[in-house]
Amino acid sequence: MRIYYLLFCSLLAFSNYAQKITETTTIIAHPNPALAVQKANNNLDAVAFNNEYYLAFRTAPSHFASKKTRLIILKTNNLKDYNIDTTLSIGNDIREHRFCVKGDSLFLYFFEGGSKKLKFEPKKIWALVKTSSTVWTAPIDQELDGYVPWRVRNINGTFYLSAYYGVNLYNKEHHSDLRLFTSDNGLQWKPLSDSAQCNLDFAEEGEFIADSNGELWGTLDLKALVAHCFMQKRTIGQNGFSIVLIINTTVHYCLMKVTIPI
Repeated sequence: MRIYYLLFCSLLAFSNYAQKITETTTIIAHPNPALAVQKANNNLDAVAFNNEYYLAFRTAPSHFASKKTRLIILKTNNLKDYNIDTTLSIGNDIREHRFCVKGDSLFLYFFEGGSKKLKFEPKKIWALVKTSSTVWTAPIDQELDGYVPWRVRNINGTFYLSAYYGVNLYNKEHHSDLRLFTSDNGLQWKPLSDSAQCNLDFAEEGEFIADSNGELWGTLDLKALVAHCFMQKRTIGQNGFSIVLIINTTVHYCLMKVTIPI
């Protein structure tokens, strides 16, 4: 009986806070039969840049870490015909690739994991950069070893990166550290504050967005026995977050919607 009650509460939470989607369009990105994808194709991110659209995804033998993992970036100008822009393999797992645009430059960030199937081993965050007149650079070390990027945004000309420390994530030696980093050029980063924005146990996967009032809103995931989703808000430039909404659920992710007065 308890499981039905929990399912009802979860559905109620989603119905109250989930985004209502009334119209959708399915786009199948299939550039040509020569695209050598594997069984698992995931970790998608997309962006518009220089009158074209870019789609990045991970292809690997399975969802788990593998030295056979490849990053594929597709490009299209009509959302129908996709061409392979570049591919990348580094002999380790590749995950959480995130696009960000500033001026005439397109950035793609990702983290390098390990190759052991049942281990989570974040090693480095790398960046690729291209402009409208150049090809992608070789991977550039962001010197944020052990962190996992989750979202990168350009806010008023400044890069903001949310990342969590993933070393020893699933054992008792882990020290939670979910924080924001900032950068003027997208390649050299500094912490927004001396202390983490959140150091609750198992805090990770921090999403955020800025509103027109200069406040930053975000969500995070706590991978504990019962997952929690926090909606937090802060004023850019301050260290602390104030929790404005907490939802306790039996699933790891919630969709939440908050109306912000403008």
